[in-house]
Amino acid sequence: MKKIIALSALLVLGALGIACGGSDNGNNANKNANRNANANNTSTTGNAMNAVGNATNTAVNMTANAVNTVKNTVVGTPTPKPKTNK
Repeated sequence: MKKIIALSALLVLGALGIACGGSDNGNNANKNANRNANANNTSTTGNAMNAVGNATNTAVNMTANAVNTVKNTVVGTPTPKPKTNK
């Protein structure tokens, strides 16, 4: 009977140790989930910033092309001078 009581007490103490933080599996799972959520949020923010940058570049390029078109229309392309044979 003493052996059963001793083994039961050992089992209870072991279960109590696991339940009260003896195992970090639950904490590690939560930490990993939070770390992954932060990484995903950072990626989403980065993607949004890239989209804004790409839209800005597109607008700048369109403006530059329009300016060049107007310049070519107003100034025209220079006529090359004829080469003389000497």
